[in-house]
Amino acid sequence: MRCSGTYVQVPLKHRNKSSRFVRNRSIHDVQCKLFDLDSKKMYKEHGVGQLYIKPLGNGRVQLIIRADNSLRNVIFNIAISETTSWKKAGKNGLTVVVVPNPSIKEDTAGQPIVALLRVKTDVHLSAQWDKIAEAKEKEVDDQQEQ
Repeated sequence: MRCSGTYVQVPLKHRNKSSRFVRNRSIHDVQCKLFDLDSKKMYKEHGVGQLYIKPLGNGRVQLIIRADNSLRNVIFNIAISETTSWKKAGKNGLTVVVVPNPSIKEDTAGQPIVALLRVKTDVHLSAQWDKIAEAKEKEVDDQQEQ
């Protein structure tokens, strides 16, 4: 049995294909690639995502990278303090020696690694560098923490 009749076309609602995650209290965000230094002294790409810079107070800064996928997984989460070694690498990279959370490699969990955060241009790197330095000096309001 077939239905003979007309069908009504229902318009679909427009949805954004990319919804950007906004990290609370972050003072800067930039697209970057994450690399880690392997045992052969070669950098291996670990992922691409959005880097968020968040001041923690007392000279500490949190860097979080969320993957560019629908789940927005955390692929890199560290806290930089006054004693953390970080420096510019090349024209558009930043290296940092830290113990990441979550660990990048299963066999080196809990051990410090050398991570390279690479952005598109040297202008992005300069802005990132300045924001990290600014966040280290910034004191976090106690009311925002609660």
